[in-house]
Amino acid sequence: MTIRFDCQFCGKTLKADDTKAGKKVKCPSCEGLLSIPDLPVSAEAALPETEDLDDDIAEEGTKSAEVAKGKRTIPCPMCDEPISPRETTCPYCGEEIKAKQKRRSRGPIADPMKRFMGFLVDTLAGVLFVAPGIGIILAGAATAQDQPEPPMLLIVGILLTGLGGVAGFVIQLYLLINSSQSIGKYFMKIQILDYETNKPAGLVKSFLLRSIVSGLIGQFTCAPLYFLVDSLFVFNDERRCLHDQIAGTYVVEISES
Repeated sequence: MTIRFDCQFCGKTLKADDTKAGKKVKCPSCEGLLSIPDLPVSAEAALPETEDLDDDIAEEGTKSAEVAKGKRTIPCPMCDEPISPRETTCPYCGEEIKAKQKRRSRGPIADPMKRFMGFLVDTLAGVLFVAPGIGIILAGAATAQDQPEPPMLLIVGILLTGLGGVAGFVIQLYLLINSSQSIGKYFMKIQILDYETNKPAGLVKSFLLRSIVSGLIGQFTCAPLYFLVDSLFVFNDERRCLHDQIAGTYVVEISES
């Protein structure tokens, strides 16, 4: 059966096969993006002269198949159809796709609360790595009174604290190199991406620029004020902290898989 409908933009009467109901196509007259409704008529012969969209739909299906052969697609930020990340114009709706829109279509930008919870998890993890050694140091210090030499317990505690700190640092570094995630970001299922390429940021941007360079700036300015301003930047449109601006990164939520 045949569906007859009017273009909502230019008013032109169009027709398409009812098997195409729900598909998105461009009006051949004004090129507006339309969804074919589910409104079949009883007889095609009774229809007035209309524009047949079957050829257009076939063309769109070919484009979709071509995109499906690629390694990765992203949804068009305007019509939500799958397109190649290299596209600058959507082949479905004809809209120009800006770089910022491509970034946003990659995945949902991480919520500020998730980022804060990730920071808390990282802090807690750092404490847990050195907590056993610090506990032994405190126990050794309590027995060190009136002794000419430091007790073995105190020495063991210092060594264990150092080893715990190194172990925590190595784990954080491993995660940042392999997945652009810290321990906290791993548990909160968020990830650091390169702002320009939408790929995992890697060690230089996710650690050296975000942590080391940003930390040095804080130390040579007013650290508490810098930390406050850095944190407040997460409430801008792109949820990018000041250290994200410095490193050229942003943080997104990732799926369970």
